[in-house]
Amino acid sequence: MTPASTHARPSATEPTTWGPSHEASVLVEIGAGRGALVLYAPADQLGTELEIGSLRGPHVHVHTAVRERNLPGGSVCAALFGSLPVGRYRVRGTGQVVSVEDGAVAEVHLGA
Repeated sequence: MTPASTHARPSATEPTTWGPSHEASVLVEIGAGRGALVLYAPADQLGTELEIGSLRGPHVHVHTAVRERNLPGGSVCAALFGSLPVGRYRVRGTGQVVSVEDGAVAEVHLGA
């Protein structure tokens, strides 16, 4: 039997070196009780990890990097959670609550 591999999770306060993504370079899996979430973040959070936690069961805690997203109208800094169970989530460190709906992509600006 081969031991399970592990990897270090980047610290929420230490930027990673992810490059920018380009238009249409990400996929989301939505529908049948799942939705997606885009959190727009200030540029000073580029490369950091954002974590969200569900407010009701089943308890889900997920993290993803804030990356530069190149779009036709310019670039933005955003974290994409591509497939989440429908529900309400709290953004760790901000206290902000966001809702994920069935078959939809929620777009939320941090601090708004």
